[in-house]
Amino acid sequence: MEILEGPRAGQSFPLIGRAMPYRAGAGGSISFGKTQRSNLTWYPGNRFASQQILGSILKPTTINGVWKERYLGTDRPIQLVEAFEELLESGAQMRLLWQTVERQGIVKDFDWKPGNPVGGVGDIAWQATFEWSAPALSPPPRTVGDEALSIRDSVIRAVGTLGSLGFALENFAAGANFFVGLVKTSFQATASVIRNILDNLAQPIGLGDPGPQIGVSVELNRDLPKVAAYEDWNGRESVRPH
Repeated sequence: MEILEGPRAGQSFPLIGRAMPYRAGAGGSISFGKTQRSNLTWYPGNRFASQQILGSILKPTTINGVWKERYLGTDRPIQLVEAFEELLESGAQMRLLWQTVERQGIVKDFDWKPGNPVGGVGDIAWQATFEWSAPALSPPPRTVGDEALSIRDSVIRAVGTLGSLGFALENFAAGANFFVGLVKTSFQATASVIRNILDNLAQPIGLGDPGPQIGVSVELNRDLPKVAAYEDWNGRESVRPH
């Protein structure tokens, strides 16, 4: 057991060896558990009750045993009694460790019987009940330094998040440029095919005698065809968009 509050905060006194409480099933009453708090209300004329759930709590734990001078040393049993009574009177929060079980709370009740099973204070039968406030040691209260550290950590995390966002945007922009380039390449290839077709059509086509001869010439830029110039058999030129 470790005291967490008061002038004896940080002190502990382990119950080991012959000072340990009895095991459950061997004369001991030690047990751990939980119970659900609820408000149950039966309304007149209703076969079903209203049940309000308030949340679970830890059940009290009671331990008991016998301290004997023969095994613990002279006056050691009464010293343990005084320690338990002081812990109870102070109401200080304490931590109890029982193998893998950890609880935080106070000593609620303590009883002891001197001279059990023999006379004198050399043998003392005892029983202690703990009321728990938490299943484990609660974290220490935050201080101004902790708050400053927390703000610093938050800023660092925010900067890291912005950096990750910038990296993602760069990747998106790279992907978008790749897509635009792919579309542009495909469009240029299509324009090249159309240019070749129009170049082949630029040869004069005979439509029979007598009749006009139509020559088709195509003016293209690097990427797309702009206009086509048509000349009739009289040599006149008309320009229309292609």
